[in-house]
Amino acid sequence: MIEPDLSTLTKCATLCFPGEILIDNHNIKDLDLKFLRRNVGAVSQEPSLFAGTIKDNLMVGNMGADDQEVENAAMMANAHSFISQLPNQYSTEVIYLLPI
Repeated sequence: MIEPDLSTLTKCATLCFPGEILIDNHNIKDLDLKFLRRNVGAVSQEPSLFAGTIKDNLMVGNMGADDQEVENAAMMANAHSFISQLPNQYSTEVIYLLPI
């Protein structure tokens, strides 16, 4: 039986992969759950954009980011050159077109 204080992800991983799950040679069952949640992230395989500008979308993780921080984030994501070619660059509005 899995201890009730484990997160859903941990429960799923434990059921799917019998044995120990280690992070830096530490069993995840022995780690502080709050510490683990603060230091582990998940990245979806599906890209998602929100209504607003490219800049707005890049600022989702840091709403107080200045223009240089936004540009640095785009560079780290290898998106700066693409964004720079858009007519309004970082001010380009993101729209979602429904398929016909």
